[in-house]
Amino acid sequence: KKTVEGQDANVAPGPSLMVGDTAHFAYIVQNTGNVTLTNITIVDDKGVAATCAQTTLAAGDSTTCTGTQPAVAGQYTNVAYATGLNGTQKITSNTDPANYFGTPRPGNLKVIKTVQNPNGGSATSANFNVHVNDSLNAEVIGSPAAGSATGTLYSLAPATYTVSEDDPSGMGYKQVSITCDGQNTNTVTVSSDTTKVCTIINEDLAPSITLVKAFSGDKYGDTTSLDDFGLSIGGTTVNSGQKY
Repeated sequence: KKTVEGQDANVAPGPSLMVGDTAHFAYIVQNTGNVTLTNITIVDDKGVAATCAQTTLAAGDSTTCTGTQPAVAGQYTNVAYATGLNGTQKITSNTDPANYFGTPRPGNLKVIKTVQNPNGGSATSANFNVHVNDSLNAEVIGSPAAGSATGTLYSLAPATYTVSEDDPSGMGYKQVSITCDGQNTNTVTVSSDTTKVCTIINEDLAPSITLVKAFSGDKYGDTTSLDDFGLSIGGTTVNSGQKY
């Protein structure tokens, strides 16, 4: 009988293991005959090296052999059997499989939200919503979230993600830049056991005013036009309809 992580996982997928973690295999060998067997050995088709607690088994006795191997990605199946010697005659047991599924180790994505207020704005990072979406445009766990000046950390499966924010213009702000992994882009590829950083920078918009002059024109034959009116803001001459 063979187990992986303590489970008799004869049928896929078996237990889930992180890629690179240690997979623990156990092989329970019993001498079901009526003679003593020596030189008990495990033969594993994936090359797992197993060590047996006992290498000689009297009739009816059993022993446990153990072996380890780094977990690999995807569905993994290995098959093993035991051998022993009755004098010089080699005795072979039945075969038994074990299965596990190797899951890629997660990586980290830190999203930093920076707010600049050179024009007297008062918003902070937490006033803006930040989004992280996967390749299917679905929000990842924890997204959306309020922005953070120190960064919001996401644990993600290895893949490519998109970072964005709600339109800041309604709050009187503009997006100055968004960079991921040091590049001017809002997409980032996360790899196992690594941390990538994306930074979104917003800045408050300068205040503006637009003065619009309306008049009835030539209602009574008057030929006056907008250009005939002198408009000013704070002593500065301005044109009707132009933003300042």
